[in-house]
Amino acid sequence: MYNRLLRHVNDNNILVEKQFGFKNNPTTEKANYSLINEIASALNEKLTDGGIFCYLAKVSDSVKNETLLSKLNFYGIIGKAS
Repeated sequence: MYNRLLRHVNDNNILVEKQFGFKNNPTTEKANYSLINEIASALNEKLTDGGIFCYLAKVSDSVKNETLLSKLNFYGIIGKAS
């Protein structure tokens, strides 16, 4: 099921470029490199840069089933898993 869902997400370009999770070969190094590169670019251009970091433990437990099903339907993921 994971492979089918991943194929659907990739085929329909659902995830943004900066999304590192839920992609083929995602790595923490890629996410860190992207963040450090953005900060370095801002510093080189003498811009102010900032960030907000949050850790969401058990985030999937806080999403209502109706909301999740609605979002899945919006992205074309419908029907029963087989």
